[in-house]
This record gives sequence, C-alpha cells and structure tokens, in this order.
Amino acid sequence: MNTTTEPTSPLPSRFVDWLGERSAQVDLLRKGERTRFALKSAASRLLEEKGYDRFSTGDVSDYADVTRTAFYNYFPSKQALVLELLEDFLTFLRLSLKPVRRSRDPAAAVLETNLAYVRFFSVNAQVILSIQHLRRALSGAERQHFDLNDWWARKVAQVIMQSSGQQDGTRSRFALATAYALEAMVDGFLTELYVRKNPNLVALKLSEEEVAKILSDVWTGATGLQGTTESD
Repeated sequence: MNTTTEPTSPLPSRFVDWLGERSAQVDLLRKGERTRFALKSAASRLLEEKGYDRFSTGDVSDYADVTRTAFYNYFPSKQALVLELLEDFLTFLRLSLKPVRRSRDPAAAVLETNLAYVRFFSVNAQVILSIQHLRRALSGAERQHFDLNDWWARKVAQVIMQSSGQQDGTRSRFALATAYALEAMVDGFLTELYVRKNPNLVALKLSEEEVAKILSDVWTGATGLQGTTESD
C-alpha cells in the first residue's frame, strides 16, 4: 500500500527518518493507517539495527507499542510487512533522486545525480545491506529490485540516446545494456565502500564528492557525454 505524496519540503536523508515522519503525521491518517505506518516504521528501524533474520513480529509489535494480535490485523506475516516496506524504500529512493539534475549540461547532470545517490547510499547503508539479503530470501523482493533497476537504467539510457542523437533500434538496445552495466557497477562499488566496508577502499579515504566524480568519469566515458564533470 502506498500513500506517499510528492514532497513539499526537503526529504530526510535516512529512510527510517522519512518513514518515521510519515507515521507521525497523525492528522493526515486514519487510526488504522497510523497503526500500519507505526508497524512499518518500527520494522524499518529493526531492519537497520538488526537485519531481517534477527527480529520477529513480536519485536515489531513491542517497538510500535501494538499488540501481537493487532499486528496480524494489518499484515499476515513478517514477510508481507517487509515486502511492503521495500515498496516504501523504492518510493523514497525515487523521491530522493527526483529533484536532482538541475544542470542543463548532461555531464554535470550526471555528476549531480551520482552525488545524490552516493549520499543516499552512504547514510542508508545498513538498510541497503538488509535489502540485498532479502532479495535472495524473500519471494517478490527480487522482482522489486529488477523493477527499480529497470526504472533507473531506462533513465540513463534516455540520456545516452539523447547525447548520441541516434534513435535506431540497435543503438537503443546498446544504450539500455550499457545503462544496466553502469547501474550494476555503481551499486557494486558503493556496496564495497559503504556496506561491506572493503578495507582497501576505506583506506583511500574518499569523500562523497570524490566518489561521485569517479563514478561520473566512468559514466561519461561509457556514454560519450560531453561537458564538464567538475563540481562548482
């Protein structure tokens, strides 16, 4: 269930904070919806603190101050709750990245987008780690991930096509495949740096701006975008 609306003010950078704000908007929600959001907010914090395998429906109920019986009035299982929570996370990601790309220069727009995603990834690293585990454990989580990848890859492919000035089918297929490769590369790199904390990468002491610049240089090289990727 998705009751998220377009943001009218800057979004919190952490998913758990954003969901907590939604659950706290009691004036906008009926009692049943308040309880539903309270359960999801509790689950998001437990997911960040413990990971999926280390909390129960009872833990969620206690955290949200909801009876265990009441929990099952809203969700048939822990799996159902977390799958809905993942939908909220994907919505939060889309809303977080939507305001970026203010620059008309394609290469600068890539840098802005990558910097926004790097910052998003770094502060939500523990939730993302849990989601990566859930993709393999829960039926439906993998499909959600594929849908998000497709959304992102098609946005990148559109930029590639616009920069090339070509719209033929072969170029379109190549652009989409390139976008998927870039998406996988970005997520893999950020996972190593912020989630797994690969000591070889951590030792480089890269700032978020430097990480975004590195990724953007790879993007512009792969897509043939022209323009500056230097930050202002």
